[in-house]
Amino acid sequence: MGNETSGSFNIDGGILQGDAGSPSTYCDFMELLLRFLEANEINYKFQLPKGKVISVDPQAWMDDIIIIVDPSLANKALWLVHNFFKEYNMKINWDKTKLLSINTDFTPEIFRILH
Repeated sequence: MGNETSGSFNIDGGILQGDAGSPSTYCDFMELLLRFLEANEINYKFQLPKGKVISVDPQAWMDDIIIIVDPSLANKALWLVHNFFKEYNMKINWDKTKLLSINTDFTPEIFRILH
């Protein structure tokens, strides 16, 4: 109470899937991931006429995320996501992860390694 601190304790686990707090905790995690990607400038910039540029940041809905990047940033983006998940002891289901390359046959190195 007040300015007193408690003794230390270990946190050995998180919230189980199906727990009442699980959805909001996962949404908080996804929000952190999106902000992390934004801070690392993981987005796609569309050049429009008259010099106007539109930036598309990563988007998420429930447990799905879409990241649109130039091929030159694809490895960086996937490594950032992989390491972010690893830091929070989360796992990416690589079997359900899809890669769409437009106008190129480019496949990021990490996708070949971890998929």
